[in-house]
Amino acid sequence: MQENNRIGRRLAHGRFELTEWIGADFLMGISIGRDVQQGGFVRLTFAGDVSRSADELRPILTRDRPGLAPVVYLGPTAADDRWAPNSTMMAEVLPPGEPLDVDSQAGNEETIAAFGARLASHVARVHRAGTVLGTLRPESTIVTATGDVVLLGRGERLWLMPRPNMTKPAMALPWRGGYRAPEIMMTPLLVDPAPAADVFSIGVILATWLLGRFAYPGDNDFQVFMAQSQGNHVPLPKTPLGDILTRCLLPHPQARPSLVELENALRSN
Repeated sequence: MQENNRIGRRLAHGRFELTEWIGADFLMGISIGRDVQQGGFVRLTFAGDVSRSADELRPILTRDRPGLAPVVYLGPTAADDRWAPNSTMMAEVLPPGEPLDVDSQAGNEETIAAFGARLASHVARVHRAGTVLGTLRPESTIVTATGDVVLLGRGERLWLMPRPNMTKPAMALPWRGGYRAPEIMMTPLLVDPAPAADVFSIGVILATWLLGRFAYPGDNDFQVFMAQSQGNHVPLPKTPLGDILTRCLLPHPQARPSLVELENALRSN
């Protein structure tokens, strides 16, 4: 994707105006835009390596799901667009609020457990509505001023090719692939993830918050993936919270707690 003339550029027949460029790697790009027609702001995701056409994805991704940011646009960019040619663009409504900040400093166990219980309950509601994300991470977890949680990124797993054999850092994007469960990186792209994948992601988010640093060693995605596959995370405290999060980080999905069990354990912490 070209890096020229980003800010102020209009896309989707003038509907969205780019206001902030976040980053890109060889898989996808992310930016923030203003919805000129409807008002407010959107998170724009661009991907050139899509597994399904926009026509196939549209009925899946634009369906309303409780707890997920609405998708208000999904379509191709122009073939001659020198900024993002031959890409698919998805626009999700960006709710007012802040992304979850988990690794700037270690958090208080009581605060982490209370928020974790709410997050587990929220994700369980999303699952009951028919969606397993497989892409949970702090940057896609928006906390509103009222304390509500809204999740972004529901379409990413449907079009991105998993790359477990990456040997170089691809960290132009401001997130780490290490929030995804290891089985997602080893599963054919079009196979829907199991609920245990989101349990793993919640575990990484909360463990990172508890530690004040990312929960796995490694200088690039491949090293992190290997550490996750071997259950080699940074040691967690020997407390009820540390114990339940350790179970969430188990490499085998069947060994992890269910969302209900996780929520109950966090509420009783």
